[in-house]
Amino acid sequence: MLRTSIFVFVIIAIAAGYAPDFIERFSGSEFSSGGKSVSGGHTARASSKRNETARAEPRQSSQGRKIRLKKGRGGHYRADVRVNGRKFQMMVDTGASLIALTARDARRMGVYPDAREFKYETRTANGIARIAVVTLKEVKIGGIRVKNVRASVHRGKGLDTNLLGMSFLNRLSKFNFEGDTLTMVN
Repeated sequence: MLRTSIFVFVIIAIAAGYAPDFIERFSGSEFSSGGKSVSGGHTARASSKRNETARAEPRQSSQGRKIRLKKGRGGHYRADVRVNGRKFQMMVDTGASLIALTARDARRMGVYPDAREFKYETRTANGIARIAVVTLKEVKIGGIRVKNVRASVHRGKGLDTNLLGMSFLNRLSKFNFEGDTLTMVN
């Protein structure tokens, strides 16, 4: 009898340790879709290293005109952005005055600055680069849409990735950093 009681107690103790994870996983605030974890606008809490790897949080979530970005590898915030109707990945850079585009991606957006328009110089991590200043018809992230946004197109190898700079961020009603999350509201 004592042996059975101890066995039952051990089973209950083990189950109690896994119950919070089980409840959180299947409570409706998070569900699994194709091997990727998808959050319904809630942030999943990871209480251990095992939980962090078991449930990957979404990198970008949208609730109407509010976007939340999670800090990614290297401490950067990356966003899926639609420019003139085409989807691109951009890294948020509060140190960039303008949205900064590679010449290749600018062409994919339908932006073709003339060679004479590359009359400005800017200093980048890779040195001085020639840029053209353009106006993008529309920049959209989730439910946030901003029209007529100034951007720079970088010629040559001065820019490796597109940057979502202050010419977009300053047009929002609010943006703030809290912990590992960047929230943008329009």
